[in-house]
Amino acid sequence: MRASVLALVLFAVAGCTSGGSPDTAATPSGSVGVWRQFVTCARANGQANWPDPVVDANTGKATFPAVAGFEEKTAFEAVRDKCASILDSLPPQANPLSRQGVSPEKLQVLREYAQCLRENGLPETIDPQPDGTWPDGPEPPGGWPTDLGQRRAQAFEACDPIYEPRLRQ
Repeated sequence: MRASVLALVLFAVAGCTSGGSPDTAATPSGSVGVWRQFVTCARANGQANWPDPVVDANTGKATFPAVAGFEEKTAFEAVRDKCASILDSLPPQANPLSRQGVSPEKLQVLREYAQCLRENGLPETIDPQPDGTWPDGPEPPGGWPTDLGQRRAQAFEACDPIYEPRLRQ
């Protein structure tokens, strides 16, 4: 009898400490439950087509299979306010909504890259934000130019070889 009571107590204690603790969620292997909670929240907040996550056990990052009616970047932005806090318990490298920031050196390289793009056919290119994010600029009056794709290709061809190696450091 004493052994069964002890087993019951150990089982109860184990049940209270598994899965939900911040220590577990902060590890890549504990990320599966966090991603499932996030997807449940996203579906409840207007993203009914959000697919189930495929979580990398080593990094905690999730990928999502392609499904009709789901565009990942747009979907993340649509639920950022209501569901992003769920992802706060992920390892930082696994949270696509976290703002990691960049070093002053990398921010300088990003600004130089933006200047290069402006000088090579994309004068509408805006500078990156202080945290290193690069928001889309506003649509120009009258819409996007019809030659934008061609101008982008030319600017990237000129600037990428110069700046990509420096951005990877």
